Amino acid sequence: MDMNTVIECACGHRIGLHELLSHGFVMVGEKPVYVYIKYRCAECGTEGMELLDYDKWNVMMRQPEEPAAEAEMAEHERHRELGRIRPEEIIGFARELAHLTYSQFADLYSN
Repeated sequence: MDMNTVIECACGHRIGLHELLSHGFVMVGEKPVYVYIKYRCAECGTEGMELLDYDKWNVMMRQPEEPAAEAEMAEHERHRELGRIRPEEIIGFARELAHLTYSQFADLYSN
């Protein structure tokens, strides 16, 4: 989203894309003028609605995706080099899980 355009709930929480319920356009003739945005706040649970100028909405939706961080790219490359998980590996993993004690299992979760 454009950093100049912020949608806030009445409680002050900034509304993210994952909180949008729906959106629609207010048309004048054949041209959209406003965009209405319906949202549910993740903090207080309140449903709200906001009207934005269509031009602001259009700019927000055209923002290019941020390039992936170098660490993410390195991890992606490492996974590609490892290749697909083979059926023998899955069977071996299942056998090892079957022999875990509760304390060993708890240790796995704590790390």
